[in-house]
Amino acid sequence: MVKYLLVVETGGVHVATAARVLADLEDDLGQALSRRFDLFAGAGFGGVLALALASDQFTAHGAQAKLASKQVLAHVFESNVWRRTRGIVQDAPLATGAAKREFFRTAFKDNTPLSDVEKPVVLLAYDIAARAAVTFSSRAERPAFNPLISETLDAVTATPIYFPPVTLTGMSDGLQGTGRSMPVPMQHAFIDGSVVSGSALLPAVAEARRLWPHEDRFVAVVVGPGRPARSVVVLPGGMGGPQWLQVRTDAGPAAGAGSGATARR
Repeated sequence: MVKYLLVVETGGVHVATAARVLADLEDDLGQALSRRFDLFAGAGFGGVLALALASDQFTAHGAQAKLASKQVLAHVFESNVWRRTRGIVQDAPLATGAAKREFFRTAFKDNTPLSDVEKPVVLLAYDIAARAAVTFSSRAERPAFNPLISETLDAVTATPIYFPPVTLTGMSDGLQGTGRSMPVPMQHAFIDGSVVSGSALLPAVAEARRLWPHEDRFVAVVVGPGRPARSVVVLPGGMGGPQWLQVRTDAGPAAGAGSGATARR
């Protein structure tokens, strides 16, 4: 029997484009994505959509309206003129993270642990204390660490520059390093896992194989930020500031213009 995986690996404000793609996909399939897919995975703010669909609390259209609208993103990113100006000489995150944290508590039942999510879900994070990529899994092999949904989303969306790291305490075991098990100290500081890998596809496939060891067919639909709109020319003399700036800006809105769903087996 084929198992279907949905991976949402777009980040930041590009999540609005991903949400629209998912809503269109739901219309094309004629049923809720939570019923069509067996496992969900995500990186960065794409993880918010992945968990929302896995929890069966949102349809794709509901997630688009309530989690990825322009108004919601402006609120979560605490957008204002002072913070945008401050970014020029930035000495602290552009946002405090308080609005983001409270939003997740409101949008998802605050007392719901990650293990209670309806469908399996895998989310990427990076632990700056352990200097290791980790995955939050709703079906972890060692469930001693079972954060709330709101805590998990706060951690995996702590994008550097925009938000401060998210510290979660009282852990023992329960987080899994990407590709290996990892003992977890009592306190870790998490940031967006996209800094290590923008794709949650491999962790999703690894989790699927662990959950369904006797299955031999997995189909993954990956919703990502698209391809860079411009080519990068590497000069013979090396890459100076302007050249690296071109690479950096290609991760902006232009890259998101090509968002779409691609099936990989």
